Amino acid sequence: MKNVADLYDLTTKEILTLDDFAKKSAVQLYNAIHKTKAPHLARFLYALGIKHVGRRMARILAQEYGSLRSLEEAGKKDLQEIPEIGPEIAQSVVSFFDQEENRKVLEHLAKAGVKPQEISSTKRSRALKGKTFVFSGKLKNYTRQEAKTAVEDRGGRATSSVSKETDYLIVGEDPGSKLAEAKRHKVKILKEKGFSGLLKGEA
Repeated sequence: MKNVADLYDLTTKEILTLDDFAKKSAVQLYNAIHKTKAPHLARFLYALGIKHVGRRMARILAQEYGSLRSLEEAGKKDLQEIPEIGPEIAQSVVSFFDQEENRKVLEHLAKAGVKPQEISSTKRSRALKGKTFVFSGKLKNYTRQEAKTAVEDRGGRATSSVSKETDYLIVGEDPGSKLAEAKRHKVKILKEKGFSGLLKGEA
């Protein structure tokens, strides 16, 4: 394989030719690869390996532009209008999309059916910008990753531990020691209903 896009061209028969792959594991790998065809935009941008674009910067770019096409069309000056982006990062992003080899990989991925999820203008409101969230306990209507993504899509930040810098603790069923920590630090505590309302701009 020359690049990641070639993964989507693999058949189960080809996977079986690899070492230590039985039919069942070959089918599982094939299915796992094809389940990644609709990645979250921020994860997709991070996975591209653009110089200076780590997880946080990938989220910022996803929030600001909402789609891969919009980011591809952005110029250096446009990118630098984002407070967190300086000339070095802006040039790196523009250069990445200008390189023919990278464009070919993106075209290959598109032909293979890989389409990053676009972020709607509503979710890109950045209504939670500067707010830090921690989750504890099981939520009924969100997986932990879905809840974190919802926060990040709106400009917020999700962390794993409670501190005095935490703005919200979202509690589900059977919250752990984080609840006591949140009370100690006087962090605002919301149940799932309150969290959903916050995401909708109702709180």
